[in-house]
Amino acid sequence: MSFAYPKALWLLVLALPIVLAHFYRGRIRRLHVPTLLFWDEVVIEEERASALKRLRHWLTMILALLALALLSTALADPTVRGITPEVREIAIVVDTSPGLGAREADGRTRLELARERARGLAAGLYRRSPVALYDAGGVVEPPTTDRERLEQALARLPREAGDAPLADVVASARAAMPAASIYVFTARPFAPPDANVRVVPAGTPRPNRALRSPAQSGATVGATAVNASDAPADATLVVRDRGRVLAEEPMRLGPRESRVVSKTVGAKDGAFVELALVPEDAFPRDDVAHFVVPPAAPPAVVVVSRGPPDPHLMSALHLMGARLKSIPPAEFAETRDKLGAEPVYVFDRVEAPEIDGGVLAIGAGDAAAEVQGPRILDWDRRTPVNRLVDWSDVVVRRARVLKGMPLVVSDRGPVAVWGRTMGRAWIRFGFGFGVADGDCALRPSFPIFLQGAIAWLADEGRRAFPREARVGDVVVNAAPLPEGASEASVTVVSGGATQTSSVPIDRGEARIAIVHPGLVKIAVGARTEWLAARLESSPDLEKLPREQGVALPEALPRWRDVPYSAVAGALVLLILLVEWWLYQSRG
Repeated sequence: MSFAYPKALWLLVLALPIVLAHFYRGRIRRLHVPTLLFWDEVVIEEERASALKRLRHWLTMILALLALALLSTALADPTVRGITPEVREIAIVVDTSPGLGAREADGRTRLELARERARGLAAGLYRRSPVALYDAGGVVEPPTTDRERLEQALARLPREAGDAPLADVVASARAAMPAASIYVFTARPFAPPDANVRVVPAGTPRPNRALRSPAQSGATVGATAVNASDAPADATLVVRDRGRVLAEEPMRLGPRESRVVSKTVGAKDGAFVELALVPEDAFPRDDVAHFVVPPAAPPAVVVVSRGPPDPHLMSALHLMGARLKSIPPAEFAETRDKLGAEPVYVFDRVEAPEIDGGVLAIGAGDAAAEVQGPRILDWDRRTPVNRLVDWSDVVVRRARVLKGMPLVVSDRGPVAVWGRTMGRAWIRFGFGFGVADGDCALRPSFPIFLQGAIAWLADEGRRAFPREARVGDVVVNAAPLPEGASEASVTVVSGGATQTSSVPIDRGEARIAIVHPGLVKIAVGARTEWLAARLESSPDLEKLPREQGVALPEALPRWRDVPYSAVAGALVLLILLVEWWLYQSRG
């Protein structure tokens, strides 16, 4: 026998005062009586009951000592070999890779089956056995004997889907609990590294079709249709844009066949495309691939100028095929109300207002900051608009020094600045592109710069989030969000299902976890963006691991897991009842 808290046995020294109290009869008092006639009768009755009284006196003392022993050993928490159940260290690894999202014939997912078996495994262990929980992302719950806490951790699964190697997760569990038996609930083939690791298959083999390796080139989208099963499969490839069916193509895939499929979408104004294989199978998440297609048509450009626009500017815009419209400043408000924020607004020697959308301001700025003959020293080569442009020999006759993030820097300060927030992008030049202001418009690189600038202002510059992401990623805004915004609304659209949630904005940053594939709409205030969320890989639902490794422990009978403290407490209550009966009994 061993004790978890042996210091509690010091309470047994209380047996000494209990024994002394039972043997102590108090001080004998002497009384003077006139006769012994009545005492003779009392002595006779005392002699008749003396044997029973002595027995009762000893029994009450023994019961008190027994109660003390029970309470002391209960506090010491004893372990008796052969009687007390064995304490076992257990690590449960639930593989939360995409394969556990497949549904079984009864409608339950493989993850639900794995969670149920893991719950039964933990419930059948001795209450002192520590259990740790891991998933494909690492530790979920460190070793604990609190079964309610472990149940809450199981209910949190999956925290996030992932394809982390199971060998790494098992190695982490082994490092944390060297003597533990590890049970891996998975649908991926996995060989146990040692005899103390048990592989428990989750689910049954299921046929699966998938669209893998999604790819996009402009308005052409495609993927590889795969039949990940050993039997032929019939399916229909459906192409949708914003829920509207564009095309349907029946196909028959042979066993383990892969076939490349692609479609060109007439995305004049852009498209939100979904390729889908119907009908859905046991794992519908990999039956779809989503794409955000940018507009194929050249961006619309509205030039605002007081007089005739600069001819070099207009020639370069015509050369790049932009849809042009030239207006005076007085018509800007009306045009803005009609066209909205979609066009790029070019302000030619006109002060540009702060508006949503893309703005290119030329020759703008405070007249008091004008300098003569500035010499170009440097420019930000990281920006998309400057990658193919060399500003080193550009002659500028006069320019205004601007404040902001430098795009082009002269010896007098920045003469061009740029910046962006969600829904807004701007480039401001302190000099005009006309010949009177310099020779920039006469350079061969001028149309190249203007094409890159207009394209960036029309689309990429306005985005705060990437155009696509993988399931399992956490997307963070690369550009500032609108000032004063406290949360972002995230809506995932996949097939006919829509799911909306809110994400807090902390210190100007929104961290959005991509959990499900689909088209993701991110709205902050009145500004919105779309991105395509895709699975990194799809599982083979027919390749299940073989059950092997250390045996699953037998469930412990409930009566063997009753705490000794509960048994001791019940016995002490029984002893108190016997003591009460002895006290109340006569004779």
